[in-house]
This record gives sequence, C-alpha cells and structure tokens, in this order.
Amino acid sequence: MICVWWDFEGILYSELVPNGCIINAELYCEQCDRVYDALVEKYPSLVRQKCALFQQDNAKPHTAKKTSNKFEESDGLKVLPHPAHSPDVAPPDYGLLRSTQHFMKGRRFESFDEVEETCQEFFDSKPKEWYFDQIRRKLADR
Repeated sequence: MICVWWDFEGILYSELVPNGCIINAELYCEQCDRVYDALVEKYPSLVRQKCALFQQDNAKPHTAKKTSNKFEESDGLKVLPHPAHSPDVAPPDYGLLRSTQHFMKGRRFESFDEVEETCQEFFDSKPKEWYFDQIRRKLADR
C-alpha cells in the first residue's frame, strides 16, 4: 500500500507500507511527523505563520485520540474537517489513484525498491498543472 500526501504542486511525501503492516494510529502519527518535516522544508513560511492546512479522511487511524492529540501538539498545522458526504476517497484522491493504477497496469515487480522507484517515476511524470487540475476541477465538481 502506498500512502501519499500531495498538494496543488505535486507530491509532498509518499511512503510505501510493506505487506502485512497495518496502518494504525501509531504508524499514522509517525507518518505525520515525516509529512510535517516535508511541509517545513517545502513551505516554511506557511508553517511558521500557522497557515498550513491538512485534510484527511475519517479513517480510524486519522480520527484516533492519539492522532487528534498529535495534531493539537503540532505547531503550524490546521486540520480541516472531513468533507460532508464523503464516506470514501475524496474526488482528487480518486483521480490520483486511478491514474496510478493505469500507470502500473501490467507491470510485475521483483522487489519493494522497484515498486518505490516506479511510484516515484509516476509522480515525476505528472506536471504541476496536473496536480493543480486534479484538486481544482475535482473539488469544484462536488
């Protein structure tokens, strides 16, 4: 499974989770630390001004008490509420996942590293405009 955090410019952070590994609140909080570090590196002024917005769905690891506490302690992040009437994948995520699926179709991987490299190849193949369009168009259609 791949976990992806992205914005209108592209992929902020991605992490491939090994088979058999469960995404629970503990792992999600660890991932959030790495995403926060990526945010600070890419958008230091947004974090410094406490203007970095974070949106996530309502999966159990995202709504767990440990996760809520993590976001309350984080400096510079504001978590947006999950959009109404969105029990599953958000429309922009659907576009990203569907496009990734098409890119991966028919490929066979021999190693974990090969999967990571191919995911990075896919992310790099999309121009900034594509990411912007996925967010703008897909959310505007809601």
